[in-house]
Amino acid sequence: MNRAVAVVFELDGTLVQLPIDWGAVRRRLGELFSPLGYRGLFEPLLEKIGDATAQVARTPDQRIALMQRARSILDEEEPRAAQSAKPLGTARTTVQGLNRRGYPLGIVTSGGRASLRHVLAGAGLADVAWRVANTRDDVARPKPDPEGILGAARALIPHGGILWCVGSTVLDVLASQRANRTTPGVEVRTVAVVADRLGLAAELRNARPDHLLQRVEDLVPLVLGNR
Repeated sequence: MNRAVAVVFELDGTLVQLPIDWGAVRRRLGELFSPLGYRGLFEPLLEKIGDATAQVARTPDQRIALMQRARSILDEEEPRAAQSAKPLGTARTTVQGLNRRGYPLGIVTSGGRASLRHVLAGAGLADVAWRVANTRDDVARPKPDPEGILGAARALIPHGGILWCVGSTVLDVLASQRANRTTPGVEVRTVAVVADRLGLAAELRNARPDHLLQRVEDLVPLVLGNR
C-alpha cells in the first residue's frame, strides 16, 4: 500500500524570483537597532531580528514594539517587490503537474502573509490548489525551526506518510532535517534547488539535503519515482 505523499515549497529563490533589496532592509534594521547598542549582522535575517530584540529590549513591552517595527520594515518592502515577482524556470508547470496528479501541496515560507497573494499572482501560481500556506506570520519561530513544516505536515498528511520539503537555502534544509527528526509517522525528504543561485551550490551540498537539484522541474520524476 502506498503511503500518502505531499509536497511543500519555499517561494523566494525556489519557485519565485522576488527582487527584494535585502541590503536596504538590513540597513534600515541597523538604523533601528544600532542606537540601542546592537552591532551584529542581520544574517540570517529573521533569526537575528529575534536575537537583536532580545539583547536590547529592557521590558516585554519594548520587545514587542521593537519586533513590530522590525517586521514592518519587511512588510513594507515585500509587497513592493511582489509587484515584480516572476516564476523561476518551469515553476508554474512543475507545480501544476504535481497538482494535477493529486498531490497535496503547501507553502512554508519565510515571507510575510501580507505579500503572499501578490507573490503567487506575479508568479502565475495563484490558481494552484494550495492546501496550506504557513508564512513567518504564522509561526512563533522562523526557520531553521521546523514549526512551519510540522504544521504543514499535520494539515497535508495527518495520518502520516512522506512530505517532500523543497527549498533553496541552508535554512530550508536545516528546517526540513529537524522536522524529520521530530515528526513521528512522517518521513520528511529534503530537497534543495540551486535554480539561479549557482553560487550557493557548494553551501547547499555541504548542508547534505537528501536531493540537490539544478532545476525545479527535476522534482516531478523524483516524487513520482520515490513513493
